[in-house]
Amino acid sequence: LSVGLGFALTSAWLWWQRHNCWSSAQQGSFHLTATLGNTGYLGYPICLAVAGRAYFGWALFYDLLGTLFMAYGFGVWVASRHGSSHAQPWQVGLHILRTPALWSFAMGLLLTREPLPGWLSQGLAAFAWSMIPLSLMILGMRLAQVKRWGSFLAAGVALLIKIVIVPLLVGIGLAFTPYPPLAKLVLVLQSGMPPAIATLVLTEEYDLDREITVTALAVGYLAALLTLPLWLGLWGS
Repeated sequence: LSVGLGFALTSAWLWWQRHNCWSSAQQGSFHLTATLGNTGYLGYPICLAVAGRAYFGWALFYDLLGTLFMAYGFGVWVASRHGSSHAQPWQVGLHILRTPALWSFAMGLLLTREPLPGWLSQGLAAFAWSMIPLSLMILGMRLAQVKRWGSFLAAGVALLIKIVIVPLLVGIGLAFTPYPPLAKLVLVLQSGMPPAIATLVLTEEYDLDREITVTALAVGYLAALLTLPLWLGLWGS
C-alpha cells in the first residue's frame, strides 16, 4: 500500500509537470526513488534499536514485500518501461523472472529446513554484511561523477513524497488499526526510510537518470536524520 501510494503521488506530480518535458529516464528514476525505501540496510538496525527483537518480524516482512517483491518486481517493471531499451511487456516479464534476488529468496526458502555447515553459514553472513559498504562505495563513486547539480528539485520532491508524505499518511492510517503501538511504529519507520540502494542498481542496469538517483540517495540519508526522530516523537509514545 505504501509503495502504491508513493507511485500514485509521483504519477500525479509528473502529470502536473507534464509541460516541463521530463525525459523517460528522469521519470523512471523519479518513480524509483520516491517509492522504494532502504528497509533492509537502514530499516533493520533502526527497528531493532527502537522496538527490539520482539517486533523484528514486522520489519522483516515489510522489507520482504517492499524490497524483494517491489524493488525487484515492480522496480524492474518501472525501470524497463523507462529505460533506454524500451522493452516489450513480455520482455519486462522475462526480466522480472530472471532477477537473481527472487531466485536467491526461493533457494533460501527451499534450504531453510536443511542446516548449513557452520563455515558456509558464517561465510554467507560475512558476504551479506559486505554488501553494505560496497553499496555505499558505489554510491560515493557515482556521487563524485555528478558534474552538475541540476536535479535537486526532482530529488527533493521525490524525497518529500518518500520520507514525509507517505509515512505521515501510513501513520494516520495505522492509528485506526488494532496493531500494537510498537508494531505501528516499526511500519511507520520502514515506510519513511530514504531511497533504497537498489534504486541505484536499477538505474545502472536500465540506464536511467543517474543524477536524480544519486542526489536523492545522498540527500535522503541526511534528511532521514531529521525525519526519523519526527516519527519517533509522533508515534513513539
